[in-house]
Amino acid sequence: DQLLISDDAFNFPDRAVSDMFAAFCQMPGLVCCLKLVERPFKEVLKLAFNKGPTGIADVLRSFQIDNELDTDMCLGIGDRLPKELHKNLNYAMNVAFEVGEYVIAEQSGEFTVARVAPWNDEL
Repeated sequence: DQLLISDDAFNFPDRAVSDMFAAFCQMPGLVCCLKLVERPFKEVLKLAFNKGPTGIADVLRSFQIDNELDTDMCLGIGDRLPKELHKNLNYAMNVAFEVGEYVIAEQSGEFTVARVAPWNDEL
């Protein structure tokens, strides 16, 4: 599994930490362990965000978690998802996404990074 972190996450570190913790809790076998150390784990993630991507990579390495944060690949809104990442997608049509969340949208067979916008009934 991969966890992609956008540059925008560094503008909202508290939300990014909560989202990352939620993602880690989805990994089989981790939820019971993480719930016991939720506060310290989140604090470590916050420290990592204060140092930027290298801080996150250092924290993940300290827990012996493989990561590719030194990669040159950075994706933003409107970017096409590289084909090598398609296998990592989880289809979630029955999930309600919140305004501001990042999603991958499929259009004409292409997967594109998007961000959920507020619904406008007038359109």
